[in-house]
Amino acid sequence: VKTDKRDARRLALLLRAGQLSSVRVPTVAEEAVRDLCRARADMVIDRTRARHRLGKFLLRHGRVWRGGQNWTLKHAAWIRAQRFEAPALNETLAHYQATLTAREAAVEAIEADLVPWCDREPFADPVHRLGAYRGITHLGALTLASEVCDW
Repeated sequence: VKTDKRDARRLALLLRAGQLSSVRVPTVAEEAVRDLCRARADMVIDRTRARHRLGKFLLRHGRVWRGGQNWTLKHAAWIRAQRFEAPALNETLAHYQATLTAREAAVEAIEADLVPWCDREPFADPVHRLGAYRGITHLGALTLASEVCDW
């Protein structure tokens, strides 16, 4: 159902009633930082998927980690120490580890690209204000600031 006419009437009524507020359109630079933040989120998802694939591979072959939290230094050392009798399984493990290493490097690289934007205008003020709240990292604050844009 086309609602363009109804939408136009509704907007006209809201405008006449003074219930609409103006919204600032982000600049090209702000939109670019927003895309960089979204790319980081995609890379974090890719890293998580690589971790899950590696973990599920090990579980399929009866390798269960019982030494505490996953993805710690101890856990990584345990994964590196895993060996299988079948050469194909060792190769599979190596490929999963290489993929995870590449995904972690990608996340680190994009975070290094994002960090300088935390102190640049127009993001510096909102990032530092949001970063004052417990639990909000500077990169999390930058992501919020780039998405909201018009505080």
